[in-house]
Amino acid sequence: MVRIALLSLAALVALLVGLALLPERERAVPDEALQLRNASIALYPQRDPSAVWRFEVPEASYDPDRRETTLRSLERGARLEGGAVDFRVRGDAIVIDADEDLRSDGMRVRLEDDGTCLVLQGSDDDPVRVDQGEGVFRAPLMQIQGEDWGDSRFPNVVASFDLNRFEAGGA
Repeated sequence: MVRIALLSLAALVALLVGLALLPERERAVPDEALQLRNASIALYPQRDPSAVWRFEVPEASYDPDRRETTLRSLERGARLEGGAVDFRVRGDAIVIDADEDLRSDGMRVRLEDDGTCLVLQGSDDDPVRVDQGEGVFRAPLMQIQGEDWGDSRFPNVVASFDLNRFEAGGA
């Protein structure tokens, strides 16, 4: 009886050693980004916890290596604070980066408070940015259309989401 138990124990140890020596299986990670069609996306930025962003896009993609989501042909995007829409955003290609900030070559923003329209323009080298942590737009060029602004253009703008803080110009 002891002999059978020892033989069983030896066989079990041999089996476990054999399993431990097998090569590990590699997980297959897709090379391509995740593609979404007709997607509704919500963003809850950690650096702006009172805000929620909602996007409805015909096409979106997520690149896991860069931790970036690209929204294409965005016509219905909005930032909500306290459940109410703060402003609406549109753009051809808007990237949500790993820090949850938005960047784009250009986007259009409509402030819900007073209907002021912002046209923010940038380029690949100097994109428009929406900084969640500071609560500001950063744009190489901003055109503002609104009752208090007329139809104005400003270079190198840093402006709060409500335009109460507004800096423009530079070198």
